[in-house]
Amino acid sequence: MSRGADEARTADGRPHVLDDVLPAGARVLFCGTAAGAVSGRLGAPYAGPGNRFWPTLHGAGLLPAPLEPLAFREAARYGIALTDLNKADSGSDAEIGTAGFDAAAVARKVAACGARVVAFTSKTAGATALGRPVDSGPQPERFGGAEAWVLPSPSGRARRFWDVAPWRALAARVDALAPVVLCAPDKLRGAVDAAEAADALARGVVRASGWPLTLPVADGGEGTLDAFLAGGRATAVTVRARDAHGAPTDARIAWLGGGDLIGGTVLVEAAEAIALAAVPEHARDVGRASSAGAGDLVRAALDGGAARILVAVGGTASVDGGAGFLRALGADAPEDGAGLLRDPRGDLTGVDPRLAAVDLELLYDVDAPLCGPDGAAHRFGPQKGATPDEVPAYDAALRAWARSLGVDPDLPGSGAAGGLGLALRAVGATARPGAEAVLDLVGFDALAAWSSLVLTAEGSVDASTLQGKTVDAVVRRSVAAGTPVAVLGGRVESAAAAQLRARGAAAVTPLGPAGRPLDAALAAAAAELEDRAAEAVAAATGA
Repeated sequence: MSRGADEARTADGRPHVLDDVLPAGARVLFCGTAAGAVSGRLGAPYAGPGNRFWPTLHGAGLLPAPLEPLAFREAARYGIALTDLNKADSGSDAEIGTAGFDAAAVARKVAACGARVVAFTSKTAGATALGRPVDSGPQPERFGGAEAWVLPSPSGRARRFWDVAPWRALAARVDALAPVVLCAPDKLRGAVDAAEAADALARGVVRASGWPLTLPVADGGEGTLDAFLAGGRATAVTVRARDAHGAPTDARIAWLGGGDLIGGTVLVEAAEAIALAAVPEHARDVGRASSAGAGDLVRAALDGGAARILVAVGGTASVDGGAGFLRALGADAPEDGAGLLRDPRGDLTGVDPRLAAVDLELLYDVDAPLCGPDGAAHRFGPQKGATPDEVPAYDAALRAWARSLGVDPDLPGSGAAGGLGLALRAVGATARPGAEAVLDLVGFDALAAWSSLVLTAEGSVDASTLQGKTVDAVVRRSVAAGTPVAVLGGRVESAAAAQLRARGAAAVTPLGPAGRPLDAALAAAAAELEDRAAEAVAAATGA
């Protein structure tokens, strides 16, 4: 077990039995007497048989989900600090006595981590630290600068004296002193990515005396993979793929979760290989652009033994209907947009047979159909370099392409990523709005229900926000969880703001003044996210 140099030994040089957990600004620091015999042997606090500590933290609302003793370090994420009066011995109180108790050291730890409350997990611990007899509940004096509480011991040996009521009262007090605020933004394109946005919101939450829980999220477009990596929920692997113009490049795929990679779930973000943002505006050419690189990424996931492959398709440079993607996976199909115009037909006979054995899912960032005024060519072609003459030609070619593959072009998400969505459906992918899938995968609902407030943000709150984008999904699911939600936007259109408020958002607020130059707004985004977050927490808590 690794320990920091300052935490590994007591003042008299003896090694610690258990590591401390001391997150900065902790909501509450729990202090016991010493590690029990089982805890000392396992290296995990409150691990003895029948100990109620961890179940009670969850049941009282101080943790959003049950936590096993061996995962005790994860408590720091939720504002829980842990230490003992005696760090060098283990066993029952009767066996080790009180000679090794160091109340002064605990007071220093409380002050150093800035804990709002210190809770002694037995009357013995409380009486020794406070130097007088105690009863359960809040105490009149402060300890290390924090409110002091004494709780009934959760030890299995003390079950005759167990009373959960003081633990629940403590949880209510902690919520009042340091409300949990879930910071779940998408990226603000050109300014900050989702992780940077979450960190900026968190700084504002801390300023307003809240406890921030960062959860960068995405909608299935570019940035989805980074959101998982930033949240510690994925392991990235670099593979070779083709970029949008066919040049070899390094790109990442990510195994979600931990442990053995073989047989797991792989997230493929098409924009890792064929991103529109990677192509300079003067070089954008829908005839030359291909989705083949996305096929290279899926093939790498298959080679790695994935059992489930999620393909996030937004932010790509091509309008080839996914033809290049299918060609890269063995189908007889055009290689790029120009090839699609020449011959919009495909044959899936030779497609990689491993696709039929995996759970393949399409995560789309927009629910656009393949064709028509809201389809891939008309809606997104011009930003990818399509000329006014090319747009209707591509729309017609895409319609013929869908007929060739036998896929309904009007299915939601078929027009995402220039028609890559349709190609994925053609090889059996099930389709889901990316924002909903991401929120499911990161456990959003449980965290939102546990929080006192949810903050979300994106670069532009506009009509597209209401069409399955991250902010809309966060608002709807926060409302369903019964938690207030505030929306921040680099720019905010009044009609979209009104719709979000009608859907339950408590507030929809622009980051700064309208009409200023774009470069000024981008440069100020991080600081303004922090400021608006502090204001939102203050408004929600009445501070």
